[in-house]
Amino acid sequence: MKKQNTPYIQFVPGQAIWSDAELQIRNRFIKYRKMFNSEAALVQVTQKIDTAPWFKHLPVQLLPLPQTIAETGADLLIGESPSIVTNRQSATDAFIRRTFLNDFSLETATMLSALGSLFIKVWYDGRVSRISSIDPASVRTYFEYGNLVECCIIEPVSNDTLNNERTQYVVEHHVPGHIYHYCLITKKHEPNCIERKEDITCIESDIPPVEDTGLSYIPIAHFRNLGIPGQWYGRSDYFGKEQLFAEIENIVSMISYVLAENSEPWVLVPNGVINPRTGHFNRADGKWIEKSAGIEQSVDIVSWNAGLTAAFEQLNKLMEMLLFTSRLSPALFSRDKHGSVDSGRALKWRSIPTFSMLNRKRRYFERGLKELLRAGLELDGVSLPADWQVNIHWKDGLPQDHESTAQFYATLVSHGLCSKQTAVQHIFNVSEAAAAKEIERIASEC
Repeated sequence: MKKQNTPYIQFVPGQAIWSDAELQIRNRFIKYRKMFNSEAALVQVTQKIDTAPWFKHLPVQLLPLPQTIAETGADLLIGESPSIVTNRQSATDAFIRRTFLNDFSLETATMLSALGSLFIKVWYDGRVSRISSIDPASVRTYFEYGNLVECCIIEPVSNDTLNNERTQYVVEHHVPGHIYHYCLITKKHEPNCIERKEDITCIESDIPPVEDTGLSYIPIAHFRNLGIPGQWYGRSDYFGKEQLFAEIENIVSMISYVLAENSEPWVLVPNGVINPRTGHFNRADGKWIEKSAGIEQSVDIVSWNAGLTAAFEQLNKLMEMLLFTSRLSPALFSRDKHGSVDSGRALKWRSIPTFSMLNRKRRYFERGLKELLRAGLELDGVSLPADWQVNIHWKDGLPQDHESTAQFYATLVSHGLCSKQTAVQHIFNVSEAAAAKEIERIASEC
């Protein structure tokens, strides 16, 4: 990678902070985050609104389906922390413990499933390196041959002197070897058009305009959920499912409305019983309807015969479609039509599409994790050799099937394909020395 003298990303007065294409990507990140947080209803189904006027005023039930899908994918991907082996193991273990990397990776995997892309910044606090996540909606990036060459973190700040007519942004501009800090002021009522560029000291006197990192690359790791050919950002697990989420929310909302409106019986009373000022039904005293004059003036009770079977059947079909398009096995949610699953091994065989997708995600996640470890160790002053390697051993996140594992290694030992010590070491996940002691203890008891 060649080193440039002038940054690729330039902010020029009169030009936009984000281009139209970048704004579309940014808005997509914002939309996916709202879906994850269940902050807003999704697309309404116009056909149902047109045919049912009462549905226009129906509050939509916001279901945490997007959040459940993201958390399930993260639990399977990294719910069990992977083992990381390097040829600088002591420094790597210290970095993992200090930054709580295992917990941080689980949170990263959750948001990565929702947003599709995420950036993790490694920074130095004066003593040791730290890590923090960056909202992908607040960055501008430049990639070269698939590598992140520049990254601008753009955050708005409040400034009463601007009278809310202009927007002020603080920019943290990362290039190889340096970090530049400055401010951008936008034009009146145009939050995406630059009016002028100012020094960072005008609002933050403690931040230097330029920092030296001493690195030949920028200390920001880029994580992608699933790759998209020709695009730097990853594909969210929500991609193409917005209408499906909306259909499910609308059906649940209509079922809830129908059940709520018909939870009490209607009472038909003789004509003239209800005071005209109260209307034809009074919710405070129940649901009352006066009979018309000229018919039998008796008191009758009318109850609703529930007929929501078709609605619930459609809801089940939509849930199956959601799991299918998300490549999540129904067995993981106890919705398997073939009965219950008795072991983790059986669950894995019934979830082959799910684990195939997880293997794809691990390839992208592993690259970002290696970038993160490299930057963290070098900022800590660890000298990494030219042949520095990182080996990450992943786990499937399923319950351990100890009986199947014991039978597997017993078969290997009986056929002379594995030693007893190796079998004990893998079954109980202990060191070689502990396995040898266990073999001696077993021999003494026999």
